[in-house]
Amino acid sequence: MMGGCTLGQVFFCRSGAAAALFMALWGVMNTAMSVIWMTWMSRNVDDAPEAAGSLMVAAIQLSILMRGVFGGLLLDGFSILATFIGSVILAAVALPLIGNGPRLSRS
Repeated sequence: MMGGCTLGQVFFCRSGAAAALFMALWGVMNTAMSVIWMTWMSRNVDDAPEAAGSLMVAAIQLSILMRGVFGGLLLDGFSILATFIGSVILAAVALPLIGNGPRLSRS
């Protein structure tokens, strides 16, 4: 969904209303992802919640760092459009790696 919103920004960037809609949808999904992740962790890592929370924070911080590094390289080397396209490509690569999630669940 977030990748689709990013593609919408790329293809419909001339329309202010479309940009606002895609940004709103992206924001809703971004907020929902942290709630979904914490819910999954509370159900599957009940024996060490502090360690699981620490790993989640570390993963988020690493993601922010990598986004800054690679986004900056794309922006400096190409254009702002390259950062949007790079994020869509990254999301497309991540989907097969994640799958539908049953292998990640204890149940």
